[in-house]
Formats: sequence, structure tokens, C-alpha cells
Amino acid sequence: MSRKLRRKTYLGGAFCALALSFLVSGPAHAAEPAAPTPDSEPNRIIYVDGPSPKPDNSARVIQSDSNATVTVTEPEDLPVVPEPGETVRIIYTDAVTEITTDPVVDSVGARAGACTKSITANTPWKSSTQARASGSGTISRGCGYGSTLRVHLYGGGVHRGDTSFSVPNNGSTFSTGFGRTCSNSNSTSHYVLSTWSSGGSAMSGTRTLACGYGFWEW
Repeated sequence: MSRKLRRKTYLGGAFCALALSFLVSGPAHAAEPAAPTPDSEPNRIIYVDGPSPKPDNSARVIQSDSNATVTVTEPEDLPVVPEPGETVRIIYTDAVTEITTDPVVDSVGARAGACTKSITANTPWKSSTQARASGSGTISRGCGYGSTLRVHLYGGGVHRGDTSFSVPNNGSTFSTGFGRTCSNSNSTSHYVLSTWSSGGSAMSGTRTLACGYGFWEW
């Protein structure tokens, strides 16, 4: 074999190896991102051997479409009210709630009250052909402003979608959720992350659902 022919053979083999490597590994953006984590560790963790409180049938639906529904429940007592500057995490069998109380000061720096925010991420579930995510948030009247509640769904470590709603500081609980259609019935780990635009979050436990997605569905 001539030197020129051997050189072409080597180059051809290198090109094939490079192409095979790309097909196996896929493009760089297809790598699964690291799972997000809550903003900070709580001061206290409370475990409840039961489900989280759910709105009753009198909950008022204020927005509903094919992707998300928002309901509002009138103000009611929180399961626990943290001390000012404290965050409490409540872990239910089907949800995780983070409750934070911040001190409120007036214009001269004196303490004028407290602002309590509660945010919940419910454990995801499957309904028909969709993986479902839902969460809720409450902002007390002691807070000077509202915030945007955003509920995210992660499947296989990849962000699968989100929905959001503006929550006022009136003490009512606003709940919202949505679904992501599955491409197949492969077993896939899912979890929900609920976040405040003003800071603060709650992450649900993980649940394996018979709901998979195509390779390019990122």
C-alpha cells in the first residue's frame, strides 16, 4: 500500500470515529443539568406522617385553561408560624412546604411587624398521558408586596416546563399546576420545584412515573 493511500485510510478512520463519538454522546446541550436546590437550609424541619392540607370544594377558580388552573383559598391559619428570621420546612407524604417569617421595620428602623410567606411543591403524579406538577403560595398581609409563584416540573433531571401566577399579599393561598405530555411509558424520576420571584423556594420529593420523553425533548 502506498504512503498516500495509507494516509487517506487513516484520515477516513479518524473521521468515522469522530462521527460515531458525536452520535453516541449527542450535542453538548443534551447533557442533563444538575438538579436545582432550595435557596437555603431551614432552621427547623417538621415531618408529618400524612398528606398536606388541600383546598376544599369551596376553593374559588380564578383562572383555568388547557395548561394550568389557578385556585384561591381564603386566609386560614398556617400549620406553623416561624419566628422572625426563621425558616421552617414541613415534609408531608405528598408535598414539601417552606414557611419563612421576616421582620418588618418602619422608616426609622424600628420593628413594625412580620412578613410570613409559605410556598409548597407537591409531589408530581401521572394523569392519563401527562406528568402533572402543582404548587401553592401564601403571602401574609404583613408583607409590603406580593410576588410571582412559579411551579417547575423536572423529569429525568431535565426542565420539562413551568407555569406562574402573581400572588398578592392578602393571606390567601394560591394554587396552580400544569401537565407535560409523555412521549412513552419509560420509568422516569420526576420532581417539582416551586419558586418565588422575590426569593425562596420549595422542592418536592421525587417520584418515578411511567412517563418518558424523546431524546431531543429538552
